[in-house]
Amino acid sequence: MNWLLKNHSEPERIHQKAIHLENYGKYLVTPEKKQQPVIRLYCFPFAGGTASVFTHGWSEPLPQQIEYIAIQLPGRQSRIDELCVTDIRKLTRQIVDEMEPLIKDKAVPYAFLGHSLGTLIAWECAHEIRRRKLVLPLHFLFSGRGAPGASDSYQTPVDIKSSDKEFADICVSRFGPSQALLDKQLWPLSLPPLRGDLELYYRTDKWHMRALPVPLTVWGAHGDPISQESLVETWETFTPSTHTIPANSRVVITGGSSGIGEELAKRFAKRGANLLLLARRKEELERVAEECRKLIEQSPSPTSTCTIVVTDVTKKESVIQAAAVAENTLHSVDYLFLNAGVSMDLTFDDLATLDELDAVFRPMIDVNYFGCLYVTKAFAPLLKKNKGQLILISTGSGVLGLPRRSGYVASKHAVQGFMNSLRNEWKEQGITITTVCPGFVETGIRTASVNGGRAKEAMDPERNLMSVQDCVTHIVKATEQRRKTYHIPFSGQIGAYVYQIPILGDIVDSVLRGKMNREKAIPITEKKDL
Repeated sequence: MNWLLKNHSEPERIHQKAIHLENYGKYLVTPEKKQQPVIRLYCFPFAGGTASVFTHGWSEPLPQQIEYIAIQLPGRQSRIDELCVTDIRKLTRQIVDEMEPLIKDKAVPYAFLGHSLGTLIAWECAHEIRRRKLVLPLHFLFSGRGAPGASDSYQTPVDIKSSDKEFADICVSRFGPSQALLDKQLWPLSLPPLRGDLELYYRTDKWHMRALPVPLTVWGAHGDPISQESLVETWETFTPSTHTIPANSRVVITGGSSGIGEELAKRFAKRGANLLLLARRKEELERVAEECRKLIEQSPSPTSTCTIVVTDVTKKESVIQAAAVAENTLHSVDYLFLNAGVSMDLTFDDLATLDELDAVFRPMIDVNYFGCLYVTKAFAPLLKKNKGQLILISTGSGVLGLPRRSGYVASKHAVQGFMNSLRNEWKEQGITITTVCPGFVETGIRTASVNGGRAKEAMDPERNLMSVQDCVTHIVKATEQRRKTYHIPFSGQIGAYVYQIPILGDIVDSVLRGKMNREKAIPITEKKDL
C-alpha cells in the first residue's frame, strides 16, 4: 500500500488535471461540485502529496452522490508559487476557515479521509472544528499512520536542509521508492513540498490527544513499517465505542409526518435506509414519504424503500396493523424511534372540574406513555430479530418540574421510568435502549397543546430554541454512540443533576417559573401529530 508511488507515477498528467479542478477556496478543490450531494468527503494527502491523488481517477468507481473535496496544500500544483505552511495551528485554521461555510450547511453531512501525514492534519482540523463548536465529521477514514504520539518511521528526523540527492536517498530508504524520488528531473517539483511537509511534522511538538466522539475506521498493511497492525491499534483510545448506521438499515419512526420525525426520516433517507413512517395524518405522511423517496434515489442504497402506515399509537388495533406491515416489508427492525407525542400548556388550577382534568391529562398518558408501550410491545419481536435499538425521544422536562406542563411531565416521567426498567430486562437479549432528552425545540408540540392554554410566540426572544435540524443531529449522534441517556444541550444533563441537590434545585425551579411566566398567551386548538 504505497500511495506515494501511485501518485507520482504520472506527474505531468496529474499536474495538467489539476488545472481543471473546481475550487471552493485555495485549499478545497473538487473534480465536480454537486448540487445536492449525499455527503462530502474531505481528502487529506500524504507528505509531499497533491490534491490530484484523490481527484485523478481515484474516485471514479465510487458513488456519484458523494462530493469529493481534496485538500490542496501550498507549494504544489496550482499553488506551486506559494510557500509551504509549516505551523500546524496556522494550517488548520486556514483550512477550516474555508470549510466552515460548507460545514454550516447541516443538510449535507461530511467525513474526513486522510493518508499518512494527511491523517494527522485531518485530526487537527477536526479539533479546530470542535474548538469553533461546529458539527463534527460523520466519520474518520484514516490509513498509513498511527495515532498522535505513536512512534513511526517519521520519528527519526530527516535532514530537510540536505542536498537534493541526499534528501531523496534518505526518503527512499525511509519511506520507500517512488518515481518522484528516483527521477532527478522531477525533484524541482516533488522535493520542496515534501521538505515543507516534513518540517511541519517535525515542528509540531504537541498534537491533540483528546478523543473525539466520531466513528473511526483505520486501515493498515501487513509488512508495511509505516502502517503496520500495531500502529493501527494505537487509534483505539482516540474514539469512543460507537457504530455507524448502515446504509440499508430498517428504520421505523412514529410521529413521522412533521417536526423531529420528519427530519429523522429525511436524514435516514439520505443514508439509504429502508423506512416505515407512522402517523395519523395521511396527506402529511405522503408528502414526507415522497421527499424521502427522492432522497433515497440519490443515496448509497437507491433500492431502499419508504413505506407509510396511517397509525394512531393510542389504538391497539392500529399499532398491531403497523407492526404487521413492518413484518411484511422490513422483516425485522434495526432502529425504532418513538417520537409521537402531545403536550399541554395549562396550570393545574386552570382545570376547574374533573372532566376538564380528564380531557387534558388523559391524552398525555394515552399518547406519551401508553402509545410508547403499545408500539414497543408490538414491534418487540422485530427488534429482537436483529438485536436492534429502541430510541425514545423524550424531553429534558421529564426530570424537571416544568410549570404548566404537569400532565406532560408526568407522562414523560412514566415512560422514562419504564424504559429504564425495560433496558435492564432486555440487556441480555442484545437490545439497546436510548433515551434522548431535548430541551426547547422549534417543533409543533408546544404550539399544539391539548385543550388550549398559553404557548410561546414564534419569535419570542426570551427563548433560544434549538432548530429541528440541530436536534436531529444530536439524536443521530446519540443513536450511533448507543447512549443510555442523552440530554440536548449538555446543560440539560447538568440541570438534571443539579435539580436533585438541595438549594440548587430550588434555584432551577425559580428559573423555570420565571421563563414560563414570561410567555405570552395565545389560543391553542390543534394537537401534535400522533
